Amino acid sequence: MAQPWLEVDIDGLRQTLERKGKAFAIFELVQNAWDEAATQVSVSLSEPKAGVSVLRCVDDSPKGYRDLSTTHTMFAKSYKKEDPTKRGRFNVGEKLVLALCDRARVTSTSGTVIFATDRTRRTSAKKTKAGTEFVGELQMTPEEYKAATAQVMKLIPPIPTLFNDELIPERKPLKVFQAKLPTEIADDRNVLRARQRATEVRLYKVRSCETAMLYEKGIPVVELDEHLSWHVDVQQKIPLNIDRDNVSPSYAKAIYVTVLNEMHNYVATEKEATAPWVRAAMEDKRIREDAVKAIVKARFGDKVAAYDPSSIGSNRECTAQNITVVHGGAMSKEEWKNVKKADAIQAAGKVCPVDKPLSLNAHVPPEDYGTSLQRFVKLINDVSPLLLLSHAVTVIVCFAEKPGDGCRKGIEIYGTKRALTFTGIWLTESAADVRNVDLNPIYNQMVEGHFLQYYKAEARHRAPLSRSVRDASSPVPTQTLKPRPSDPNHL
Repeated sequence: MAQPWLEVDIDGLRQTLERKGKAFAIFELVQNAWDEAATQVSVSLSEPKAGVSVLRCVDDSPKGYRDLSTTHTMFAKSYKKEDPTKRGRFNVGEKLVLALCDRARVTSTSGTVIFATDRTRRTSAKKTKAGTEFVGELQMTPEEYKAATAQVMKLIPPIPTLFNDELIPERKPLKVFQAKLPTEIADDRNVLRARQRATEVRLYKVRSCETAMLYEKGIPVVELDEHLSWHVDVQQKIPLNIDRDNVSPSYAKAIYVTVLNEMHNYVATEKEATAPWVRAAMEDKRIREDAVKAIVKARFGDKVAAYDPSSIGSNRECTAQNITVVHGGAMSKEEWKNVKKADAIQAAGKVCPVDKPLSLNAHVPPEDYGTSLQRFVKLINDVSPLLLLSHAVTVIVCFAEKPGDGCRKGIEIYGTKRALTFTGIWLTESAADVRNVDLNPIYNQMVEGHFLQYYKAEARHRAPLSRSVRDASSPVPTQTLKPRPSDPNHL
């Protein structure tokens, strides 16, 4: 006698399904009811007695089951495959629920199918006037019951849905918008094919006791990044794995990009702007320019510039003006690409263009230095060799009447070959005042051991610090501020 190609070991299937949890059975029944023209669904799960609970699901869909054979035929052709607004696609959900049950009964408008404990089934003429009733007994522990009832409360019902005679609370979305996302639609051969399709997306605020979830039309699918502040409910088929409990990394990224494009104004802090889901979205070419600019602002502040290796003085000037200088390592290559495309961060050389050839006419001659300035220049000459491994420094003081005269307006200290600028003493004085400016307060602070606070902005992008300074955990002590012998061969 001929044998069928395949046989299913129901006990083995049950053991495999147990890992999904018992809430899975409730979700399958509920989503089938929601996919029909029902106006209300009622689900109940009794507390376990002798290790057995009774699961019951009733809906009022006018047509009920269109074909009772689909209650026990796995992977039969499903009309839902062709409709991206329906949740079903594999036509296996209720069969998997049956595999979890010891006995069950399905009654609908076309009759009844009874599934007995001996793994046989029979039909009955009993019918409903409208809708379908599923009743099944399944093994359950108190812990499983508690977990299942908690999971049910995660549902976001599109129609009134009761659980154990209590209405599952309605949740109002924080925002509803249209987005183009991947989905699956059956082709002429009834094979699901990937498609891009515009759909409605609903965002719900994540409560304190919740983790952000991805939903398929009200049914929770998988957890999203724990730092995401909203549940994301997609109103079309989501490309799921066969277990219907996960999505691909590329789909998750599409969700993150979609959410950030719509909700970037809600990402207000640096912590929020550096969350993994935001970083993932910022790397994607689908991210909008307004979203990029908003995240840059949240992460780095209003005043920002990109580190410019070709204009070291500009980097220092940005720091002096409290402009955040963003280094290359702060963002990935893909993030930088989108940031530059959006013109969200300009190079420091454009933000603070200061590295220009010095005009001799702008220099203050040494003979015009006042006593205070002379002392300060000597201190810089004496101390700089201690802070640099191999670079002696010659000090030049200049004054500019207006931008473009060769240096910034005020006093600047330049070192030969390394162009060191001590931004801590930038002053806006007139030409006459510059010659007589009082630098004694800064001088005294440096001698007292606070030289590094004026120097560190420059030293960070300069030659390495000497070991005595690099290893110090406190300000440079006064006794270390002694010049080492100069190197006549170096300048």
